[in-house]
Amino acid sequence: MKRLLSLAALAAGVSTAMAGAASAQTCLGYAPFANGPVRVAGDLALADGANTFGASIAFGSEKPGLFGGGSFSGTRIDNVDQTAKNLGLSGGFSIPLVSLPGTELCPVADYVHSWGPGDNISGNSIALGGALGHPFIASPSLTLVPFVDLRWIHASVHLDTPVGNADGSDNFGSLTLGSGLMFSKTVTLRPAVQIPIAQDGASSVFLLSLGFSLGK
Repeated sequence: MKRLLSLAALAAGVSTAMAGAASAQTCLGYAPFANGPVRVAGDLALADGANTFGASIAFGSEKPGLFGGGSFSGTRIDNVDQTAKNLGLSGGFSIPLVSLPGTELCPVADYVHSWGPGDNISGNSIALGGALGHPFIASPSLTLVPFVDLRWIHASVHLDTPVGNADGSDNFGSLTLGSGLMFSKTVTLRPAVQIPIAQDGASSVFLLSLGFSLGK
C-alpha cells in the first residue's frame, strides 16, 4: 500500500511541475498575450522515476490582467505498466512593474486532479505562489524571457483497497528557473528546471514546452 501511495504522489508531483504552463505568459517565460490571446502548447516533464507528456491551452487579454488555462497529460512511472492521467486548471494575474519596465510579476495558482496508475488511486494537488519574468531582445526575431517561479504545493492521495481505504497528504515547495526562447513573437520554446523544496526523496524535474500564440 505504501508503494501505491508513493506512485500516486509521484504522478501528482510531476504533473504539478508542468501545470503552470497552461496559463503562463511573460512572468513564466512565454510570449505575452498581446502577441495572441490564445496559446496552445505541447508539454514535457522529465523526473527521476517518471515522465509526463501532455498538451495545454491558455487564454489572456492583450492588456495585463487575468489569464488562465487548462491541461491534460499522462505520467509514465518506471516499472509500472499503466499510465496516470492528469487534468489541470491554472490561472493568474499579471502585474507590470513600473520601476522595471518590461518586468512582469504574477500571482499564480494551479489545481491538478490525477488518477492512476490503476483504477483505485486518485490524487489532487494545489499550488500557490508567484512568478517574475523579463524579456530581453536578442535579435529582431528572437527574444529571451528568463523567469523565476516559487510555489507552495499541497498534494493529497486516496487509495481504495479490498481491505479498506488509505489517504495521505504532503506539503512542500518548488522553485522553477528557466528561460523562454520566443521566435517571431508567436512561437516559444521554454526549457526550465523545477527544484523541490522540503520534499523527501524528490529530485529536480526538467520541463520543456513548445507554445504557439494564436489569434493575432
